[in-house]
Amino acid sequence: MIRAILHGTAVAVNTYTLVYDQLYMELPFPAEGYKELPLRARYAFVTYWCLALQTVYFSLSLLNDFFGTNDASPRKKPLIRTIKDLLFSLAFPVALFVTISFWTIYFYRKELIAPDHIERLVPIWVNMVLHVTNTLFISADILVSRITYPERPIGLAFVIVFNIAYLFCLVKIKLLTGTWIYPLLVILDVPTTVVFFAVGSLMCLSFYFLGEMLCSAPNVQVNGYHGNLKKKY
Repeated sequence: MIRAILHGTAVAVNTYTLVYDQLYMELPFPAEGYKELPLRARYAFVTYWCLALQTVYFSLSLLNDFFGTNDASPRKKPLIRTIKDLLFSLAFPVALFVTISFWTIYFYRKELIAPDHIERLVPIWVNMVLHVTNTLFISADILVSRITYPERPIGLAFVIVFNIAYLFCLVKIKLLTGTWIYPLLVILDVPTTVVFFAVGSLMCLSFYFLGEMLCSAPNVQVNGYHGNLKKKY
């Protein structure tokens, strides 16, 4: 029961945040060209890629709770469970990257990631969903769900393709609008920007291995009915 409650809550919170953002949040952009982009140009932010990914993952997890299986080693693994586990191997490292990178830059120099004139327009609860609960939800899922990581080459390729896709999108938007969406990138020269992107990609890959370790090692699983703890092997 606790598993389905977690997954349903994550879907509801994330979906409401995405809809609220599209309907009610008006954010200033660094160039006029951003106003012409679809989805209010939100796909320029890795945070929204992360939130969309989390929403899809938890939606599949909820469907798997009712129509799939959460057994540790099912005799025949349903397709929905296979896709769900594959998505986790991406959703977990991306969530950690978004949370850690945002708050690291925020506490170092807030104006590089969340200038006051933008932060005032973002409700606190939206900021928490974007940069805190994403990691809390996905981390809690390790405690309540059986997650089997894909074969390492497949999982790593999935993360790498995601990183390349986002960076391609980010650079393309920069070329279309003439400026970066993030204030931090505006002050970096080209070599430093390349290093920054490389470090970010390596962070995602390191978080992939962390997720793999947490899901493959014996750990604690919450018994949803009784609310106690038991070993999960």
